[in-house]
Amino acid sequence: MRSKAPHSPFAPVLALLALMGLSACVNTGGGDVRDAAPGERSIEASLNAAKSYPLSAGDVVRISVFGEDRVSGQFTVDAGGNIAVPLIGSVRAEGFTVDTLAETVGAKLAAGGFVSSPRVTAEIVSFRPFYILGEVNTPGEYAFKPGMSLLTAVALAGGYSYRADHGTVLIRRAGETEAVRYDLDDGDIGIFPGDVIQVPQRFF
Repeated sequence: MRSKAPHSPFAPVLALLALMGLSACVNTGGGDVRDAAPGERSIEASLNAAKSYPLSAGDVVRISVFGEDRVSGQFTVDAGGNIAVPLIGSVRAEGFTVDTLAETVGAKLAAGGFVSSPRVTAEIVSFRPFYILGEVNTPGEYAFKPGMSLLTAVALAGGYSYRADHGTVLIRRAGETEAVRYDLDDGDIGIFPGDVIQVPQRFF
């Protein structure tokens, strides 16, 4: 049974932008596509995504402030890259790791006089989804989990179609304007939140 991504109010917009962006890259066939560097996007890096991952719209984080239930809770990064935290209002989250976000929330609580010496932790509850398009049986949006590989993503999408090129894939990473072409003869590759994967058609 495939693991579909949890519903997000940003999903339709993100999906449309993702589809348009990668389609443009594929159709140009030139400057918007580059070949992958050796060792780029390892599965190990995907496994460690929760530690170094820069937050973005659609991610859900849990903020915990010791002894302060009125501030603690789950928050979704909005389209503007912010979360709305009780007492301190809008806090920038996009581009921050969870550790940096926790430090920012703590500093704002202390500066506003709301909590003396706040002890704040943050963790990712759910990542923004990834998208897989082209020659798979069920293209669409799927939930990301750390350690995911291309083969896992293809399996979630029902496997390759009979027309799929099993040797090449194009991936555009969130926040980037160009797609990267991977030669799958070099082995499996890691998938990250917000990725847009294009499985091309093979030429008979």
